[in-house]
Amino acid sequence: MPSKPDPADHLAARVAASEQRSRQLTRQVSRVAGEIAETERRVATTLEQIADDEPDRAETLLAKAREAREFAEHELAEQERWDSWRSGRSATTTPRPSEAK
Repeated sequence: MPSKPDPADHLAARVAASEQRSRQLTRQVSRVAGEIAETERRVATTLEQIADDEPDRAETLLAKAREAREFAEHELAEQERWDSWRSGRSATTTPRPSEAK
């Protein structure tokens, strides 16, 4: 007579699958944060170049470039936070630059 499946085995399999999915999502979030940071850096560089060509708008453009660079730094911190969580270190929320002031 076949034995009944052990509920503990079923639970252990579900936990393992959940942990695997969590690791996948963590990698994905970390990657996206890095991509956002790179995009924000490119935006900042473009704004700085435009500011060089358009002195009448330079102040506004340079302020926006600073904001983009601050946001890029925030996203890099987020990427590091998610990487540390994935490696088992504590992950704490990284405040956005505007929230940290």
